[in-house]
Amino acid sequence: MTTAPAFSTSPHFSTAENRDFLFYLSAADQIRAVKQIIRLAHHREFTGYDPMDPEHFDLMPSSAMQGADGTAAMSADIARKRFSL
Repeated sequence: MTTAPAFSTSPHFSTAENRDFLFYLSAADQIRAVKQIIRLAHHREFTGYDPMDPEHFDLMPSSAMQGADGTAAMSADIARKRFSL
């Protein structure tokens, strides 16, 4: 059995490699993958960076883990440290 090559949104991978990946997908998955490629290309064009680039990630706390009060306290601590308050 042949395994599908890995799909990549990295600018270091060529369109041909992504095209080879699409060959192994069902029609519905191909449509989803192409939409993702278009969405990522659009994002890169207008922001100048890849949305999956870790250099552009911000902190996103989950209140489900800490509760509302814990999340507020954590946010306040971050703000105090960040702005030397």
